[in-house]
Amino acid sequence: MITKIDLKGFKLHSSTSITASPVTIFICPNNSGKSSLVQAIH
Repeated sequence: MITKIDLKGFKLHSSTSITASPVTIFICPNNSGKSSLVQAIH
């Protein structure tokens, strides 16, 4: 299971750190990088 995500210089994410739990939901405005985050995990 993924427990932490650190992105640096990936698309819109200059420096992003997310601690994930068994169920993690991303609720953000349009063009905030949700799809980029999923691409980074994939």
